[in-house]
Amino acid sequence: MNGILVDGKAMERKGGPQVLQGEVEAECEVTVPNTEGLHSRPIMRFVDAASTFQSRIQVENLTLGHEPVDGKSAMQMSLLDATQGCVLRIEARGTDAPEAVDRLASLVEAGFGCRKPEGAYYVLADVSSLPGDDSKARAMYLLHETGVASVPGETFFTGPEGKTIVRFCFAKEDDVIEDACRRLDALSVKAVAKIIRG
Repeated sequence: MNGILVDGKAMERKGGPQVLQGEVEAECEVTVPNTEGLHSRPIMRFVDAASTFQSRIQVENLTLGHEPVDGKSAMQMSLLDATQGCVLRIEARGTDAPEAVDRLASLVEAGFGCRKPEGAYYVLADVSSLPGDDSKARAMYLLHETGVASVPGETFFTGPEGKTIVRFCFAKEDDVIEDACRRLDALSVKAVAKIIRG
């Protein structure tokens, strides 16, 4: 990235002016690093981030010489045809223009946080002993009691079997999974103690 310009003057990333009185212009050039370029998911992440700002935002593909497009429109952003290595100019005009350009440039530089999954592992668990009339209620109970999210079995199965199971996904780092297992174990110990006292 070549730095951010605010009203024609260079500023440091993260250290530039805060919101100024009236409108200001800010711009920045950034190279698309991710191998898939700007496909639908990165475009939607960009548009979602851009839409949080008051400023008008335009993006131009300098590599291909395309006209600037509205950075808050997924349809227009798809016209950029930005592949890996393309240089984009992000321009904003408004009271929060420097912040908008900084955040959007950071998003592009980070590769939009999109990675191809290396795999996912799922486990179906019997939750029939938990409170609730269906798997949604039981999944919500688990979330409330442990902070561990699961997908209700009725999402995948029709009939009575779907009401008694939930699905856990193991697409997280090992330490996150181990923490979730400790929380679930603590809930099961609490449930057994309740049964013994009961």
